[in-house]
Amino acid sequence: MFGMSGGEIIIILLIVLMFFGSKSMPKIARTLGRGMRQIKDATQDIQRDIQSSVHDTESGASSVA
Repeated sequence: MFGMSGGEIIIILLIVLMFFGSKSMPKIARTLGRGMRQIKDATQDIQRDIQSSVHDTESGASSVA
C-alpha cells in the first residue's frame, strides 16, 4: 500500500490517534475511505473515456481507409 511497511502504517495511525483522539478515528477513517473511493471512481471514468475515444478514433480511421 503506497510502498509503506506495516510498521510505518502503525506509527502513522498512532500519531493520528494522539492528535485526534479515539472518538474521532472512525469519522476520519470513513472520510478517507470515501475520498479514496471517489478518486478510484474518477480514475476509472477517465480511463473509460480515454478507451472510448481511442476506440472511436480507430473505428473512424478504419472506415476511412
